[in-house]
Amino acid sequence: MLELDETAQALLTDFSLTFGSRDAIEAWEAQWTVHEPAEVQEEVVEEDPSYAAQVRRMIEAEWDRPDSFDADSEVSVQIRLAVPFGNVLAINYLRPSDDEAINDSISDAIRSASPFDGIRQLSLKEQQELQQFNLHFRAEGIR
Repeated sequence: MLELDETAQALLTDFSLTFGSRDAIEAWEAQWTVHEPAEVQEEVVEEDPSYAAQVRRMIEAEWDRPDSFDADSEVSVQIRLAVPFGNVLAINYLRPSDDEAINDSISDAIRSASPFDGIRQLSLKEQQELQQFNLHFRAEGIR
């Protein structure tokens, strides 16, 4: 154990009487410490600006998902468009649902969302690339 001289003991006694224990000192300091709220960084989800993503969002907005479409369901379709007008020429089911109501709801959503007018503003090459594309309908959305 460390022995203190009389002066040090007197100072320590005065300090202890004034401030108390270390816990008391920390509690006193906590009263006067300004606690800045931690910066909360919001996760910014950037929307895909591509025309293909716009088409997906348009179809998703029209899709009235049947209750029978559960978390494990997945339906894949191939869509063929008339360019440059954006009308749907064909919907081919690559992986259809066994439930015809689900398939019908997907076809209805695609047809309701068309014509996809924005395709006219794309370059000829981009129009040709979007002339035929696949979509995958899942519980969490369309990809």
